[in-house]
Amino acid sequence: MKAKKVRKLCLGVAVGLSLAISAYADITPGTGINLTPASAEHVVWQGTPISFAVPVGEERLISFPGDVEFKNLDPSLTSDKVSISNNNGTLYIRALQPFDPIRTYVAIKSTGQIVYLDLSAQNGGDDTAVSVVTTLSTSNSATPASNAATAAPTYITMLQYAVAEMYWPERLLTQLNQDPSNFDFARTPMYTTHSVHLIMGNNILALPEVSWRNGDLFVTAVLLMNPNKQAVSFDPFQDFVGNWEAKAFYPTTYLSPQGTANDRTMVFLVSSQPFNSALIAAPDYR
Repeated sequence: MKAKKVRKLCLGVAVGLSLAISAYADITPGTGINLTPASAEHVVWQGTPISFAVPVGEERLISFPGDVEFKNLDPSLTSDKVSISNNNGTLYIRALQPFDPIRTYVAIKSTGQIVYLDLSAQNGGDDTAVSVVTTLSTSNSATPASNAATAAPTYITMLQYAVAEMYWPERLLTQLNQDPSNFDFARTPMYTTHSVHLIMGNNILALPEVSWRNGDLFVTAVLLMNPNKQAVSFDPFQDFVGNWEAKAFYPTTYLSPQGTANDRTMVFLVSSQPFNSALIAAPDYR
């Protein structure tokens, strides 16, 4: 498929400190109890971060199709602002003071799918519970498990797999690699040097880390480092060299000055050919 005929994807998430999530003590995990209230508002996850505002002093519930791992990677979201309990696929979120939207994410353990949340708190507001429906949960309910391994990979599944391989804890990686839908992922050579010219201008160091193949698609993790004394931002569509079908950044989409906390980030690149071939290919969508 020509790159100009597909929609380019660029996902970003903030960096920082994880919050400790406590278990909800009243219900035993793994019992299969449906915790989604009957009056819950249903929201379909389609790749756009879900805005979730919690009234200050109140608790609001958000449920997912299966057990989840909640991650907050922004140091400004601290325990004096919000209390979060995680049980059986439902987050119980209580806001202790107002705060502006902060990017967090949830990983659904059974599928590896990542859902981004823009979490905020405000005085007053709606406390209606939300039930998140994902495209994977919808399609899996209608697809026999025996056919899962034959499903064609998508840009989203390629990116999700690569992010998980690089950042998930070992116990979640074990579940990821036991999922039949991931059996076709395999490490593949990158055929490149230690560092490559990936971003035009700004003298950004780009170090290819690892590449995987699934069917006709490849996904490569590349570490970006800022050797400059000033912050650098870049346009993920215009500044990258090569022919890429999709891009995702973790944890940031910018680089702070060299020697500071955010002077490096990882970019995940999906291509329809091996990394080195995609890197030197003239992009046909510009």
